[in-house]
Amino acid sequence: MRRPRIKPDSANPEAPGRPAGTYYHLVNRIAGQPGQLPFGDPEKEMLLRLLLRLCLFFIVEPVSCAIMGNHFHLVVFVPALPPLLDEALRRFRAYYGEKRRTTAAERQRLPARLRDLSAFMHLLQFPFTCWFNATRPGGRRR
Repeated sequence: MRRPRIKPDSANPEAPGRPAGTYYHLVNRIAGQPGQLPFGDPEKEMLLRLLLRLCLFFIVEPVSCAIMGNHFHLVVFVPALPPLLDEALRRFRAYYGEKRRTTAAERQRLPARLRDLSAFMHLLQFPFTCWFNATRPGGRRR
């Protein structure tokens, strides 16, 4: 049975000098044929570029990244507390620009979303997969 991730919601009283939060080890594998190693230099560069761009938006902090031939590992730190609304809106504008507007309901959910690992991984994987599939020789990869 699948269980939700543990998301701390308070400061760490046992380590007052250390920021409260949690470290996660994230792994993702690219589907392909056995023995196929789809991560070449252009693919690694694109994944890192997307990862760095996501750092403008999310408060998820990458600690370490290892990109192998057919999968990648990320170690990230997720702070226990979401940012204040002003900081969340600043990050939203830095990522999306001035053209995209938010509704009142989106603004209310935005601070919590900035520390959501599922949303982080989706915004990392989805654009990468679209780019990867469109750039395969011989037409689109399915």
